[in-house]
Amino acid sequence: MTTYTGLLQHIETVLANDSTPEAAAHRSAIATCTQLLDMGYPEDDPIIAKYREGIRGGILTPIVTLYAHTPGFPTAWRDPEL
Repeated sequence: MTTYTGLLQHIETVLANDSTPEAAAHRSAIATCTQLLDMGYPEDDPIIAKYREGIRGGILTPIVTLYAHTPGFPTAWRDPEL
């Protein structure tokens, strides 16, 4: 399981009973990012590295910040380098 998949599973668990539009948007954004980041692109490709950096910094990091306090939050996401 990648760190992205672990994050997605955690957010889905945390938001399981939340039917608000915001929760749906967060689940959808993380699911889409997970699919994009886990597509098997080469890690050493500079264009892909920028792509990953944009997804992490522009989409995932702000959402992760909202849920970092929840019990069971994936420890891999506590590292600011991810």
